[in-house]
Amino acid sequence: MKHLRAPLIILAAIVITGCVNSAKLVSGSGFMCPEVYKPVCAKVAVECIKAPCPKIERTFSNICFLKQNPRANFFHKGVCTKRNS
Repeated sequence: MKHLRAPLIILAAIVITGCVNSAKLVSGSGFMCPEVYKPVCAKVAVECIKAPCPKIERTFSNICFLKQNPRANFFHKGVCTKRNS
């Protein structure tokens, strides 16, 4: 059983390190989002000088990052197809 101890410790270290490195701190929020690419398209409100101000489509790497933007509303799964993404 002792000969299995070192590989198990190494495996545990890889798993733990992978989990820690696969998350990114969202700036200013103290919130962690996974670094998993599952793109989502959102409509994002923009500030403009003259109303009406149309929302632009923007692709976020995953739903977690989208939810950190208070001006963004989920539109659909996948990458936005318009040129202004």
